[in-house]
Amino acid sequence: MSTLEKRLETIIKSLSPEEQARIEIEDIFRSDPLISPADQRRMLASMSLEEGRRYNAYIDQYSRLKAKVVLLQNLANGAKVDLLERDRILWYHHVLEELVDRLGFPHYFDKEAHVGKALLVGNRNVKPGKTLEIRLGFATLRLGVWGRNRRPYPPGNSPQVVLHEKPLAALELYSQRIRETAADMKVILRYIVESAQAMDLEVLVGLAFQAVESVRQHDRPAIEAQVDALMEQARKEGWEGTREDAREALTRFILKLPDVQNDGGVDWPLVWQEIQSRDLRGAWNGAILPVDKRWALVWEDLEESAEAAQRIREHPVDFIPSSWADALDSAKSYILEHLKGLARKEGKPS
Repeated sequence: MSTLEKRLETIIKSLSPEEQARIEIEDIFRSDPLISPADQRRMLASMSLEEGRRYNAYIDQYSRLKAKVVLLQNLANGAKVDLLERDRILWYHHVLEELVDRLGFPHYFDKEAHVGKALLVGNRNVKPGKTLEIRLGFATLRLGVWGRNRRPYPPGNSPQVVLHEKPLAALELYSQRIRETAADMKVILRYIVESAQAMDLEVLVGLAFQAVESVRQHDRPAIEAQVDALMEQARKEGWEGTREDAREALTRFILKLPDVQNDGGVDWPLVWQEIQSRDLRGAWNGAILPVDKRWALVWEDLEESAEAAQRIREHPVDFIPSSWADALDSAKSYILEHLKGLARKEGKPS
């Protein structure tokens, strides 16, 4: 045994059972573990009965919290699926809005475009003085009045793209389910973080935050994602600042960018392209398109589920998220027989 190995063994022996357990847990995530299997066996054999109990209690608590992290990851995956399903409808709506705008104002988008004129101006199928409507499978397009008294917008400034009842109901369902799941996630996240910090187990804290990050960022405005990046850079360089400081710094940075002015104002699409070109990670942070507040998940504004918080305090081991509880309760009457029947039907895996 080398001098370094002897010194490491002496240091490990001087650690408390909890500290030894923490090193073993962190070794799972190290490419080069500090404690070899042989050293671990010797360490466990040298513990007294009381030290062994403390060691096992720490490992058991870690296992319970790790199960909560897995639960958090499962909830995040479910929320992400719902977010993407919701986005399919929102993207459909957005594309139709762009189509209507390009039909009504083709030269605003492309000086060489003649799409709007070719389709609507001088078209015998368009009745002068009457609102033109196109009914699709999931939406109705209102293109306003065409002819001599052209009014590109429909009467009363009503929406140009109106989703039908089914896609609207789907948006309501997905948005509600997303928020309920996220409210449960915030409760579980707090429970893991507080418990892991009490154990001085940073790796679990990191795993918990990593589990929620993709959901937290999904609808986040691009400007907020860039503020996050500035705050992270400030922390790395030892600065202490608020989000307001970061926003002010980002505003100063934007105003110094070349070619971002348009008719006396800031051309925000150009700004965002410029920021993306300077920070490639920024291209993948935050929402690709702005999401209306009616459908958006604003993580910071969402309150934790009071019911889930009570459940996790009273039953931390057998905790069931509130967003799952109703479905599980309604399924109990038939799920046992369903699973047994599925096992008999499928038999062996093919």
